[in-house]
Amino acid sequence: MFRTIRAAARGETLLQPEVMTRVLSRTGGETPAQTNVSDHETLTDKEQEVLGYVSLGDRNIEIALRLGVTEHTIKAHFTKIYNKLGVGSRAGGIVVAIMHKLISN
Repeated sequence: MFRTIRAAARGETLLQPEVMTRVLSRTGGETPAQTNVSDHETLTDKEQEVLGYVSLGDRNIEIALRLGVTEHTIKAHFTKIYNKLGVGSRAGGIVVAIMHKLISN
Protein backbone atom coordinates (compact mmCIF):
# COMPACT_ATOMS: atom_id res chain seq x y z
CA MET A 1 0.00 0.00 0.00
CA PHE A 2 2.81 2.43 0.83
CA ARG A 3 4.45 1.75 -2.53
CA THR A 4 1.19 2.68 -4.29
CA ILE A 5 0.86 5.89 -2.27
CA ARG A 6 4.46 6.87 -3.02
CA ALA A 7 3.96 6.13 -6.73
CA ALA A 8 0.83 8.29 -6.79
CA ALA A 9 2.70 11.11 -5.05
CA ARG A 10 5.35 10.94 -7.79
CA GLY A 11 2.59 11.11 -10.40
CA GLU A 12 3.26 7.61 -11.69
CA THR A 13 0.68 5.38 -13.31
CA LEU A 14 -0.66 3.06 -10.65
CA LEU A 15 -1.64 0.21 -12.94
CA GLN A 16 0.80 -2.11 -14.62
CA PRO A 17 0.68 -1.83 -18.45
CA GLU A 18 -0.92 -5.27 -18.75
CA VAL A 19 -3.68 -4.34 -16.31
CA MET A 20 -4.24 -0.95 -17.99
CA THR A 21 -4.58 -2.71 -21.35
CA ARG A 22 -7.26 -5.02 -19.92
CA VAL A 23 -9.11 -2.10 -18.28
CA LEU A 24 -9.11 -0.08 -21.48
CA SER A 25 -10.26 -3.02 -23.59
CA ARG A 26 -13.24 -3.52 -21.29
CA THR A 27 -14.17 0.16 -21.31
CA GLY A 28 -13.89 0.55 -25.07
CA GLY A 29 -10.66 2.55 -24.90
CA GLU A 30 -7.72 2.03 -27.16
CA THR A 31 -4.61 0.33 -25.90
CA PRO A 32 -1.26 2.06 -26.45
CA ALA A 33 -0.17 -0.62 -28.92
CA GLN A 34 -3.26 0.07 -31.05
CA THR A 35 -2.75 3.81 -31.17
CA ASN A 36 -0.56 5.51 -33.73
CA VAL A 37 0.18 9.14 -32.95
CA SER A 38 1.70 10.77 -36.01
CA ASP A 39 3.92 13.83 -35.97
CA HIS A 40 1.15 16.09 -37.29
CA GLU A 41 -1.26 14.88 -34.61
CA THR A 42 0.68 16.03 -31.58
CA LEU A 43 -1.12 17.78 -28.78
CA THR A 44 -0.97 21.55 -28.42
CA ASP A 45 0.55 22.98 -25.25
CA LYS A 46 -2.96 23.70 -23.92
CA GLU A 47 -4.17 20.17 -24.70
CA GLN A 48 -1.13 18.75 -22.91
CA GLU A 49 -1.86 21.00 -19.94
CA VAL A 50 -5.50 19.86 -19.82
CA LEU A 51 -4.52 16.20 -20.04
CA GLY A 52 -1.89 16.75 -17.36
CA TYR A 53 -4.52 18.12 -14.98
CA VAL A 54 -6.75 15.13 -15.71
CA SER A 55 -3.87 12.80 -14.90
CA LEU A 56 -3.78 14.47 -11.48
CA GLY A 57 -7.46 13.70 -10.98
CA ASP A 58 -8.96 17.12 -11.73
CA ARG A 59 -12.52 17.33 -13.05
CA ASN A 60 -13.55 19.52 -16.01
CA ILE A 61 -14.80 22.34 -13.80
CA GLU A 62 -11.59 22.36 -11.78
CA ILE A 63 -9.48 22.51 -14.92
CA ALA A 64 -11.67 25.30 -16.31
CA LEU A 65 -11.21 27.33 -13.13
CA ARG A 66 -7.43 26.79 -13.17
CA LEU A 67 -7.19 27.95 -16.79
CA GLY A 68 -9.75 30.73 -16.57
CA VAL A 69 -11.99 29.28 -19.29
CA THR A 70 -15.43 27.71 -19.42
CA GLU A 71 -16.17 24.05 -18.85
CA HIS A 72 -17.41 23.97 -22.45
CA THR A 73 -13.91 24.97 -23.61
CA ILE A 74 -12.40 22.09 -21.62
CA LYS A 75 -14.86 19.66 -23.22
CA ALA A 76 -13.83 20.98 -26.64
CA HIS A 77 -10.18 20.33 -25.75
CA PHE A 78 -11.10 16.74 -24.85
CA THR A 79 -12.84 16.22 -28.17
CA LYS A 80 -9.66 17.30 -29.96
CA ILE A 81 -7.45 15.22 -27.66
CA TYR A 82 -9.54 12.08 -28.20
CA ASN A 83 -9.51 12.56 -31.97
CA LYS A 84 -5.78 13.19 -32.14
CA LEU A 85 -4.88 10.24 -29.93
CA GLY A 86 -7.51 7.89 -31.33
CA VAL A 87 -9.06 7.11 -27.95
CA GLY A 88 -12.53 7.36 -26.45
CA SER A 89 -11.85 8.00 -22.78
CA ARG A 90 -9.78 10.05 -20.35
CA ALA A 91 -7.95 6.95 -19.19
CA GLY A 92 -7.10 6.03 -22.76
CA GLY A 93 -5.89 9.56 -23.45
CA ILE A 94 -3.65 9.58 -20.40
CA VAL A 95 -2.15 6.17 -21.18
CA VAL A 96 -1.47 7.01 -24.83
CA ALA A 97 -0.08 10.45 -24.00
CA ILE A 98 2.28 8.98 -21.41
CA MET A 99 3.36 6.14 -23.72
CA HIS A 100 4.16 8.64 -26.48
CA LYS A 101 5.77 11.05 -23.99
CA LEU A 102 3.26 13.80 -24.77
CA ILE A 103 2.82 14.32 -21.04
CA SER A 104 4.93 13.10 -18.15
CA ASN A 105 3.66 10.71 -15.52
